[in-house]
Amino acid sequence: MRLHEEVEAAFGVPLVVSYGLSEATCTSTMNPVGTRRIGTVGTILRGQQVRIFRPGTEDEAPAGAEGEIRIAGPCLMRGYAGDGSESPIRDGWLRTGDLGRFDADAYLSVTGRLKDVIVRGGENLSPRAIEDVLERHPGVAACCVVGAPHPDLGEAPVAFVVRRDGMAVDAAALAVLVRRRLSKAYIPATIRFVEALPVNAVGKVDRKALRASSTRPHDQELVVRGDGPKRRAGEAFRGAIGRQRPSF
Repeated sequence: MRLHEEVEAAFGVPLVVSYGLSEATCTSTMNPVGTRRIGTVGTILRGQQVRIFRPGTEDEAPAGAEGEIRIAGPCLMRGYAGDGSESPIRDGWLRTGDLGRFDADAYLSVTGRLKDVIVRGGENLSPRAIEDVLERHPGVAACCVVGAPHPDLGEAPVAFVVRRDGMAVDAAALAVLVRRRLSKAYIPATIRFVEALPVNAVGKVDRKALRASSTRPHDQELVVRGDGPKRRAGEAFRGAIGRQRPSF
């Protein structure tokens, strides 16, 4: 939401956010210009069917609940030309792999990707939910949360945070913010500060690279152990990585 507001302020025009996939003729929802709802991707366009399903099932999710976004209608592709890839369309529904929910006024919010969900001790955690909270801190310029292997819980969230120039922020303060806004389960096992987030060939944050680097030491971190949080305010420098652009 903060990025949305910054873009509008920079260009002086309304930013209209939409959602869709190439496999469904590009756009399935769009914010009405006169009644935009910042933080959502708008309402369903005419000729499109968009519903929320319980992941891995054929059951629709309850109203307002998070689930997999699926799309149906004449807008769907027939398949991938010259490609042996399995079609994501089953029983007339395109399984997008995106997570989302509708609010009471039928505005859709995209909350993450199914493959990015972190299963911590049997509890499913949305990285996007943690990122949204971290980005509320004025000292955070950007962040990304990924799942990392955990010996007892299976997975645990690790947050990579870019500080905003000239502003102070420490890991302990961010952990407190997450607990207040969400719950203890969402507190990242480790919060690491980096100079920049890696991006892939299409300009998106490279979560795969961050997962691969999640066990490498960084300049400052908070570690949550057991029922915690037992904090280690990691002002410990490990090598010179705190002064250099991290290599992912």
